[in-house]
Amino acid sequence: VREKEEARLCFQVTWCILGPRGIWQKVPQDMNYKLEKGSVKDDIVDAQGVKWTVNFQKMEATACDSGQVTTLKRLENLP
Repeated sequence: VREKEEARLCFQVTWCILGPRGIWQKVPQDMNYKLEKGSVKDDIVDAQGVKWTVNFQKMEATACDSGQVTTLKRLENLP
C-alpha cells in the first residue's frame, strides 16, 4: 500500500537535491515520500548512496561524511 502511495505522490511532488556539478537530481521515491510527509527523523540517502541530514527551514542538506552543504527544492506538478 505504501509503495502505491509513494508512486502517486511522486507524480504530484518531486524533491530534488543540487548535485556537485550544479545539476538537480531527483531523490529516490522512498526519500521523496519521507521529505514530503516531513517524517525525516534520521537522514536521507540520495540516488548515489550519499547520506544527508536535512534542514527544512533552510531547505538545505548536509552530507554526513564530508559536511558538504547543498540545496533542496520541492517541485509541485500541476494536473
